Amino acid sequence: MPEVGTTYRCNLPPRHIWVVISDPNQNEQAFVFVNLTSLNDNCVDDACILQPEDYPPYLTQPTTVAYSRHQIGTVSGMNMLKATGRFFEMPPIPVQTLQKIINGAHDTLELSKTAKDMLPPRV
Repeated sequence: MPEVGTTYRCNLPPRHIWVVISDPNQNEQAFVFVNLTSLNDNCVDDACILQPEDYPPYLTQPTTVAYSRHQIGTVSGMNMLKATGRFFEMPPIPVQTLQKIINGAHDTLELSKTAKDMLPPRV
């Protein structure tokens, strides 16, 4: 079951890593998840830049959290995505990195108000 910090890889190109950043148990079985993507000049998301040491060995270069591409999913929807092989669970992102992503979610202008209202508190 998805929970805060559960980490997935999408099997569809470009095979991004997605991180659950809100608790479905506190949001009627819905959750916010964001993907990690390469940092480049065209990227609007710069509120949270991760380095390879933030999620070894999966990050190999500076990476940004794409808050502008956030999704609000449901537990049943994610279970279906996993059952059909579109998403698979990865080792959880480290707690310190997760908190960095959540803090960035509070700061970014790219996350919807609905999504921000679902987030756990900043630490």
